[in-house]
Amino acid sequence: MKARAPLAALVAIAALLAGGGCSTDYEGGDKDEFIARGNAICEAGVAVKPELEELLAERVPTSDELRGFAGDVLLPRLQERVDELRLLDPPAADRDEVDDIIRGYRKGIDRVSANPTVLAEGDPFIEADSKARSYGLTSCAR
Repeated sequence: MKARAPLAALVAIAALLAGGGCSTDYEGGDKDEFIARGNAICEAGVAVKPELEELLAERVPTSDELRGFAGDVLLPRLQERVDELRLLDPPAADRDEVDDIIRGYRKGIDRVSANPTVLAEGDPFIEADSKARSYGLTSCAR
């Protein structure tokens, strides 16, 4: 199983470079280009909020259902998105702001990892989504 982890990482990086609208020639510096590439990453990923809303729509899910959704769907998808965003080089003037957005998503991921039932209490990514939307990463804030 350990042998698969490096292979999976290489496949994820290859997919990022080949698809999702990203190429290796981007060196940062242009905010519009960074936003376009960041939004492309988020658009290429499968949206998780509609699935979460569907899970929460009819009734309060059990702890096991929330744990399963978090572990199988939500956390892997969001972690992959955050990892791909980290590979982009933001404009130097915006590094702190972009790092703050990514820290917000990581904080939400950590919070859900520790206790998936927080998903039934509200959106643990609302602050990161708000910052992403304000910055222009509107596709990431879904």
